[in-house]
Amino acid sequence: MYNIWDVKRIFFVFIALLFILCFTAPVFAANYSQSNVVLPKDEVVNSDYFAGGNTVSIHGTINGDAYVAGRNIFVDGTINGDLIAAGGTIIVEGNITHNIRAAGETIIINNTKIGGNATLGAGNLTFGDTSDLAGSLVAGTGQLQLSGPIGKDINVAANKVLISDNINGNAAIRTKELDLAQNAAIDGNLTYWSNQRANLAPGATVSGKIEQKALPNYNAKELRQGAVTAFSSFKIFFGVVGFVASFIIGLLLIYLLPLYTKSIADIVKKRFWLSLGLGVLTMILSPIIFMVLLISLIGIPISFMFVFTMFLLLYFGKIYIAFVIGDKIFTENKKVKRAWILFVGLLIYSIVALIPVIGGIFQALAVLTGLGALLISERDYFLLLRSKKLL
Repeated sequence: MYNIWDVKRIFFVFIALLFILCFTAPVFAANYSQSNVVLPKDEVVNSDYFAGGNTVSIHGTINGDAYVAGRNIFVDGTINGDLIAAGGTIIVEGNITHNIRAAGETIIINNTKIGGNATLGAGNLTFGDTSDLAGSLVAGTGQLQLSGPIGKDINVAANKVLISDNINGNAAIRTKELDLAQNAAIDGNLTYWSNQRANLAPGATVSGKIEQKALPNYNAKELRQGAVTAFSSFKIFFGVVGFVASFIIGLLLIYLLPLYTKSIADIVKKRFWLSLGLGVLTMILSPIIFMVLLISLIGIPISFMFVFTMFLLLYFGKIYIAFVIGDKIFTENKKVKRAWILFVGLLIYSIVALIPVIGGIFQALAVLTGLGALLISERDYFLLLRSKKLL
């Protein structure tokens, strides 16, 4: 049976894992639950700012980073930190002391001083003639218009690029069409990838070298082969990283919570079918619970906490199932260290998971059984805490 110290450690581990989301949820709930969010001009936020809605307008001052999402975003206040934004139309006309990272259908930056760098992705991207970017620009867009000065290098990819102000650094551009207007000036080198020559208007200057490179032409077969090779490489890489991460987390679990680990293993061995059935039922009900929570605006942050908790339970369930597999392998040798048991179990789990079809079925059954065993164990702990009058 469990002692009270082990119960307290288990409770602490789960509380710690959920602490970050629990701590930040009120901030998201306060701003995300509104259709239109406005930070008034005379208001000052002395912390990071989170907002989401149909329309988000920031007129005040934020002494921290701003994280914003919305269909329409308008910023004409002061952000003494970074601006991280995602939306449909993003218009920035304020001051940003550090960096801007944004993605949207249309991004317009005008009458703005940015003290750091800009990383942007958009269908249409415009830097107005009253904008001033002190750092470098990295962008991917359909149409790019640079009418304001850029303090350092630019590295952009766009269907069409128009430059009509100073770039105080090198320019690397991948484009179909590149135009340098009369007032354009590139202080460094211009390297561009295009199948047609850049159009330099009279008065446009490039202080360094101008180098044109042809855009590579790939046929469909080469693209498919490249995609398959890249996917295979990423799969192997993340497989190895995932194995190492699971092993490290598993070691923490089995050594910090030894009695809890033993209880999970006993539940899987003695109540396998109950664990599997409860895991299947939980996965069936989880999407329904998630959608019900989303119906209420107040339930939005809770719904994402619920998804995060389910992810943790499924991940931990996989680790405990791997430990059970290793324990079965060494059932006759009680002197084998738990770390070795976990390692062998994870290795066998990973190898079986690679088998086509069978591997997928095995993984599904394993994580569902582990999920069910965790839920049964949590119920047992709850009853124990009730019996000790700790709840």
